[in-house]
Amino acid sequence: YHSFTNPLEELLFRKYIGAKKEVRIIPDNQPILDLYYIYGFLLLEDNQLEEAEENLKKANKINPVSARIILELSEIYKKHTPSFNKFYMYTTEALTYSYYPQDVARCYRNFGYFFIEENKFDIAVALFKYSMTFEMSVAAYTELHYIESKGQSIDMELDEAIELIKENNIQLGVNPFILEAMNELAKEYENNKLYTQALYFYELIFNVTNDEQVAQKIKNITREINN
Repeated sequence: YHSFTNPLEELLFRKYIGAKKEVRIIPDNQPILDLYYIYGFLLLEDNQLEEAEENLKKANKINPVSARIILELSEIYKKHTPSFNKFYMYTTEALTYSYYPQDVARCYRNFGYFFIEENKFDIAVALFKYSMTFEMSVAAYTELHYIESKGQSIDMELDEAIELIKENNIQLGVNPFILEAMNELAKEYENNKLYTQALYFYELIFNVTNDEQVAQKIKNITREINN
């Protein structure tokens, strides 16, 4: 039994995880996923790490492709383990499934924090700079100032940051499978005149790409909905 936020997450599940048995969707009126996630989040905020991990893992079992759940788990391994290997691993997994700009940015900030701990300040700067193309965050500015206080220059052009990220074999931007799937879903809904659903996916695409053609699509569909 699983619960997904939208059809995109179901496609992600089928591509990256799959199931030996039939997948059954938990009804919307049974918000089991939300309860485990929220409870786990609150426990984490209260620094009850073992209980938080237990509940977030239950949420992760229900929706294994939710980047937000995986990112909360990564926070536990940031605080709770002698090495940052699990923190890095969970962040990598979260980035594979991220399609909200806030989640993508958080993944890059996580990577930046990891490389600070590794004393690799140049790639850390690149990651924090690149994260701000998805979300302008106080956390990113704070970490950049910390790096600067260590004597590392934080003057870096975006092109240089991108090259450093590629050199370190870190996924650049949103997973191409996600962009392709969102485009296909948006077009399918639009062709079937399901404009509200199409608008939802076009807006998701625009939020992570800033594509002007997608922006025009959004304007056209909004006009159709309002007519």
